[in-house]
Amino acid sequence: MGKYLNPGNAGFQSVLKGKYIDKTGLIELKWNKSPEGAIAQIKDKQYIQVIEDFGGEVLLVGINYETKNKTHSCVIEKYHRKPVKV
Repeated sequence: MGKYLNPGNAGFQSVLKGKYIDKTGLIELKWNKSPEGAIAQIKDKQYIQVIEDFGGEVLLVGINYETKNKTHSCVIEKYHRKPVKV
């Protein structure tokens, strides 16, 4: 049902897959950084490999929490797979 990856440090990704799930997302959380930086980390560290066999829509979600003013910001981006040569 779920697939887990722990690339190190304190973070982990949880991916739910199942018969009726046609969408999934990868979420990276940051403190006092930027949601764009979180999205970049998902791409740079290739977290997408965890769900490379998933055929549905994939959303990349970057969330940042500012501890000083207790606000958050979020960026959501559709993941576009590279075409596969046959």
